[in-house]
Amino acid sequence: MRVAASSWYELYNPSECAKRVRLIAAGVQGAEPGAYEIVLEELGKRHEASYLATLGPAVHIAAGSDEERTAATLAAIRAQAPVIYQPYFKITIGDVQLVGNPDFLILTDAGYLVRDAKLARHTAKDEKPEVWHQLQAYGFLFERVLGQAAAGLQVYDGLGILQDVPYEGADVFRLALAQLVRLRQSPLDTYEPCGWSKCQPCPFKGTCWAAAEAKQDVSLVYGVSQEMAKSLQEAHVATITDLANMDRGALSQVSYKWGDKVRQVGAAAEGIQRSALALRDGREIPIQPPVIPASPNYVSFDLEGLPPGYEVDERIYLWGIQVYGANPGPYQGITSDFGPEGDRNGWQSFLKAMGEIFETHGDLPLIVYSTYEATHVRQYIQRYGDWNGVGARVLRNIWDMLPVVRKSVALPLYSYSLKQVELHVGFKRSQDEFGGSWSVAQYIKAIETSDPTLRDSIVDEILTYNKEDVAATWAVFEWLKAFAQT
Repeated sequence: MRVAASSWYELYNPSECAKRVRLIAAGVQGAEPGAYEIVLEELGKRHEASYLATLGPAVHIAAGSDEERTAATLAAIRAQAPVIYQPYFKITIGDVQLVGNPDFLILTDAGYLVRDAKLARHTAKDEKPEVWHQLQAYGFLFERVLGQAAAGLQVYDGLGILQDVPYEGADVFRLALAQLVRLRQSPLDTYEPCGWSKCQPCPFKGTCWAAAEAKQDVSLVYGVSQEMAKSLQEAHVATITDLANMDRGALSQVSYKWGDKVRQVGAAAEGIQRSALALRDGREIPIQPPVIPASPNYVSFDLEGLPPGYEVDERIYLWGIQVYGANPGPYQGITSDFGPEGDRNGWQSFLKAMGEIFETHGDLPLIVYSTYEATHVRQYIQRYGDWNGVGARVLRNIWDMLPVVRKSVALPLYSYSLKQVELHVGFKRSQDEFGGSWSVAQYIKAIETSDPTLRDSIVDEILTYNKEDVAATWAVFEWLKAFAQT
């Protein structure tokens, strides 16, 4: 069996899933990478290349067979090359062939540092286990091939900071390797729960989700965690109907793993069973009347932003706002321009637009559907400052609808994301392709192109998507207001 240092991505990326390891080992083909994944891959290559350019002359070992690259790596190490790019290591442990090629070996007085370039900002084991295990594999390979430990393991992260990754040692790595091998060899039909956020970005979602829906798997119920689903399966509560029909007292006493501890479902049983009933019966189940902020007018507010990695900091490239209610106004999609001051200009234009809205309408609520908008308004106040206190006023008036929806009604949905709830309330979009990841990929294309006509066309598509996000937020708000009156 061939295991690469990068093989831990099978288990942990985009989320932890043992089934994905088994599917890959069985030769099942997942979906092709989407636009967002392709962009991230390109950004990773760019990040690596830009860092390489800062290191001076380097021995490149990026071509040839395994044997040729291994020999070239050892020759470069013996020659004490200051920088070795794409070194290659291969060893055999029992029935396993372990290979790895870190991005760089950097010579220091203490010996060679093993260093990888990553867009990720985090390297901790509990935050980015795939990165952690990859670096542990490099440390193990270096130790086995050269007979001594590397001077250190490091990641050059998406912020341009060198992060040290402690080497846990050969015994700990062997345990992780044995776990991965066991997962590859385990039966393909071994139970693995699905989950909305877990499965959405996975290339095998089409395979697993369809099967889970066909079985009406208990893991699809909103509020059922991965470990809870496993415990329910062991208790022969395998389907949505099983869960809906279960005695609530018995459900509250079901124990499941919670990190390193064990906990019971407890008081969460009521909400979980309500969600199961909503799915089983295909109906809304009221919980409590929602408290809606009273105002003649409201602003529907939605942002589009670049994740960390493309630039040093996260960047909001579109500030979408529209006044609804008694005195509605037009949609305003405020985009950051493509110049060096584009980020600042976008923020200041947003503050100016919101200042005019406040001047016209007073302190009206800004309706959002997550904490994303408030988080980034705070971030931009810190980054560029406030103008006449408009940013602080925005923060005071933001009203997040998502927790209110969750507390008010159980929906016959697997997720309470805006895209799912808007479909439930009957909102329809005009675009075939849309979504936050799609928007990011399109915007990066706009940044990269030198064709102004193409750039304008891409920006128009993104504006249409955001305008419909703003409209969808309002549609859900109107549905919630109507629900409050029933």
